[in-house]
Amino acid sequence: MRCLLPILLACGLAAALPARAYCVQNDLHDRDVYVQQSQLKDPLREDRELRVALKPGQKHCCRNLDCNPGGRSESTVELRVTVMGEPAYLCAPERVQTVKVTGDGLLRVQHNPRKSQLSPYIVRIRSGQRDLTGPRGVTCLETTKGKP
Repeated sequence: MRCLLPILLACGLAAALPARAYCVQNDLHDRDVYVQQSQLKDPLREDRELRVALKPGQKHCCRNLDCNPGGRSESTVELRVTVMGEPAYLCAPERVQTVKVTGDGLLRVQHNPRKSQLSPYIVRIRSGQRDLTGPRGVTCLETTKGKP
């Protein structure tokens, strides 16, 4: 029984540790950003997914198992990211309506530095220390154009 006690304590401590946190940041200076997590398949977590509106300059981090059900830094979560206003912009790769972020990731909505491009806004996603979106980022397309 004495040998079992340290193992049980270690298991209890591991179960009590919080899930890895991912963060969403609005780097825009003129628009709000709305972020909604894709619906989870776990009925126990139904209606507890991340839904947040971020004012310009705001950042929100999700630190619980409702936002990151896998609980690990390499777990992925799908988010629907919308730049609010007229017109609204959906930020996602072509033919997809969500972007993926890892449990230790950072998603940033920014002004597109390439003025000649299709969209005035892009999303940059980091996982740990790696940029996952490449030099151009993920573009945000007008939702009224029929696409997204």
